[in-house]
Amino acid sequence: MITYFVVDTKTNNSTLEVFSDGADKELLNYITYDEDLVLPSNLKFRLKKGRRPTDVISYIDKEKILFFSQKFIDFLSKFINMSHKCYPITVEGCDVKYYGLRNLRGFYHFNHVEHTTQNEPILFYDKDNNAPAVFTLMGIPMLIVGEQIQGLSYGCFTNMDIEKRVFSYSSIEIEGWKENWGKTD
Repeated sequence: MITYFVVDTKTNNSTLEVFSDGADKELLNYITYDEDLVLPSNLKFRLKKGRRPTDVISYIDKEKILFFSQKFIDFLSKFINMSHKCYPITVEGCDVKYYGLRNLRGFYHFNHVEHTTQNEPILFYDKDNNAPAVFTLMGIPMLIVGEQIQGLSYGCFTNMDIEKRVFSYSSIEIEGWKENWGKTD
């Protein structure tokens, strides 16, 4: 078992509001970081009243979607080639450039039910125990980083929380988890 960390905002409230209508806005409900989906450039955001630009901002509807400042993308670029892993979004009235994520390596999240209903830690399957420094879980807009990034980024970015732990399991550990805890997932 190897420990990783979820990158999140410090607040559970949405920082952004969308002021575009129609099908483009509906795309926000399908964003995951492991696919090649890019939000259309005509989808416009703005910071909610009273909010200021930070290194991590969020939009919450059915899922919480994070967008990251140029400063944070530059930091991640030290660990992974971000050239095809991010795309710009438009936040009107804001001087900070923000980016959405895409094409990150995704891993299978095998205890989704227990995590969401019983507040268990997130467990994922890493067949070869070689997850990259930056990755996601399949079908979920969640950024996960290794210990090195978590340690180096602590206190360097605004509105960022990197405390929640995620654990990778090998196939042997998954079988033990199922057997010992009576899971059938």
